[in-house]
Amino acid sequence: QTTMNSLFANDSSFQITHPEIPKVEKWSDLERLNKERDLIGIYLSAHPLDNYACILNYVCTADTVKLNNLQTLNGKEISFGGIITNVREGQTRRGSPYTIFKLEDYVGSIEIALFGEDSVNYGRFARVGLAVYVTAKIQPKRYRPEELEIKINSMSLLSDVKDKLISKITIQIPLFEINETTVTELSALLKNNSGNSLLYFQIIGEDAHMNVQLFSRPMRIDVNKHVIDYLKNNLSIDFKIN
Repeated sequence: QTTMNSLFANDSSFQITHPEIPKVEKWSDLERLNKERDLIGIYLSAHPLDNYACILNYVCTADTVKLNNLQTLNGKEISFGGIITNVREGQTRRGSPYTIFKLEDYVGSIEIALFGEDSVNYGRFARVGLAVYVTAKIQPKRYRPEELEIKINSMSLLSDVKDKLISKITIQIPLFEINETTVTELSALLKNNSGNSLLYFQIIGEDAHMNVQLFSRPMRIDVNKHVIDYLKNNLSIDFKIN
């Protein structure tokens, strides 16, 4: 052991070089979250749809659980959203294009198939990592009426329609709950989450029929997950979107 350790002890030309740590670009939030899911099977630090949680939970009329049971939605116009996690594209034997994509939300996933013109019109949104908002009708298939399909009417990026879909929020506060602490917390919340949605306050008196609605002219708000979490965790405050 001593011989091995001292073999190059007197050789000043021998130096051990330490490996350099390569410089790499920082992962985007989506890349980081995908790595978490690939490693442990779940999103750990956040969810890639958190920026759109309000739309999915308060605007959309369906989620992937409902979409996996189309009988309950037969004949209905619906809206839903999620993130694209897998895409397959090709052509049928007759040369018609098709796109099959997997959409995930907070509660599950579903595969949706687009054929012909639908593939041409909406296939451009079927890209892994895109968060999309979809309106559709549940109806019988053209050639197999005993089966139901999701017939897409429109498809948009959630980032493009977020402000349009959440036009306003009304914060409902009982009169007796208005105090210095509540005012300070709400002021900080609104200041730190400015955005484009209209902001209303509804002050509720002791009698439920006695209330006043106020419109905040100078301030607009970003109705995001942080805002909703605060309002939901404050038992004395309620809210209404749109």
